[in-house]
Amino acid sequence: MDVDHVIPGHGAVVGIEEVEKQLKFLETLKQNTIEAIENGRDHDEIVLPATYPQPDEGWVVERTTRRWHSYYGERCSRSRTDVNEGQHQEHPNAVLP
Repeated sequence: MDVDHVIPGHGAVVGIEEVEKQLKFLETLKQNTIEAIENGRDHDEIVLPATYPQPDEGWVVERTTRRWHSYYGERCSRSRTDVNEGQHQEHPNAVLP
């Protein structure tokens, strides 16, 4: 990405390093979510990356992990069904739910 500054909808103006840090956080959270689902764990057992301090408001983490678990749970289930039926198809692999 060839940018010098990012001006987000909220928060401070940042450089590309922060964007890369956030992408790594999201990619790690996605991997941890899929791993939890594949191992039969619930949303509250998803390991959050230590990239950022957890917010004081517990509902933020609860809501986030619940949404990610639901989103990737549906996709993992659909992917297994397609493979089992011999119709494996690539599904969109978005980082964000």
